[in-house]
Amino acid sequence: FYGIGTNYYEIAYKLITDPIADDFEAGIKKVKEQKIPYIRVRFSSYAGEGMDVFYDNPAMFFRGMDRVVELCEQYKIGIIADLAWTLMPYKTEGQTTQDFITTADGEGFQKMISYMQTIVKRYKNSPAIWGWEVGNEFNLACSVAPENLDPQDLGNFFEYVMGKIKEADGTDRMITTGNSQNRHAQKNLWKNGNWTADTLEETKEMLEIFENQYSSIISTHVYQNEQILGGQTVNVLEYLKGINKMAQEIGKPLFIGEYCDDSKDKSDQALSLDKFQRLHDAIMESGIQMATIWIQDNYRDLYMKTNSYIQYELDCAKSGNEKFIADGKQDLDNYWNGTTNVVYKG
Repeated sequence: FYGIGTNYYEIAYKLITDPIADDFEAGIKKVKEQKIPYIRVRFSSYAGEGMDVFYDNPAMFFRGMDRVVELCEQYKIGIIADLAWTLMPYKTEGQTTQDFITTADGEGFQKMISYMQTIVKRYKNSPAIWGWEVGNEFNLACSVAPENLDPQDLGNFFEYVMGKIKEADGTDRMITTGNSQNRHAQKNLWKNGNWTADTLEETKEMLEIFENQYSSIISTHVYQNEQILGGQTVNVLEYLKGINKMAQEIGKPLFIGEYCDDSKDKSDQALSLDKFQRLHDAIMESGIQMATIWIQDNYRDLYMKTNSYIQYELDCAKSGNEKFIADGKQDLDNYWNGTTNVVYKG
């Protein structure tokens, strides 16, 4: 399967934080009209908001998530659900992230696992759930201040947590880390405390350190058109071809969970969109199977009422998916025709 998806960051949590928020069917319809086959969604609290509702009033908590799954079943859109966007809801006061990820028997850690397994068990039979993510960009805290996470410890954390997700899910559904791209000096930062660029071999080693028996796809996020790979400054197409080749050698598809222009300079929209276009073209040309546009605004639904910038991004997704369909790389009719809805009864 090849497809360009989009991030619909706030949708599953909107009704928890804003009980009188508008229904988001119009936004899902817009996604469908743009021929976008799946969305990446935060199925988790950011800093703890709503967790008291989860424990005290589950019916109220789940009405937003239920509605997302219902609409995605109705409109035949897949969901990549992120289960712990951050660890803040579970860390105790003063606890470091390093201590948290290495204390699996801790109270907060086990509350996180319990939450994840509750979500997974609730929706695991829905055909709209295409995959689970552990978190969002946890690897960016490795070997740099202030958190200085140990990469191997984070890799062990991912394996433990993914095993618990797999246990609750009981299928071969996709599971991934939710990582961003590793830093160009990830190995040297870890072992030598300096920014000497990693070799290609070291780059691949650090890509693989977060993979395990339960992970299905290798996650990365890409925002810049200029990259460093193997000590060389390269354009984003060269970078993505190189990272995709490493993923293939590891034996797993590469998943770009986020991409867009890193500056989003609205004072020069033409320049900003040119940067985005080059990123998008590089993704299409490098043989990557799944990539997901980053679109977020916590205060309004950008899909219900798009502006010209967002519409340009969505049009790129549409043309990309049309090409995949024409090339025989995206045929979802057989999938959806063989499924049974869990929430939407039509």
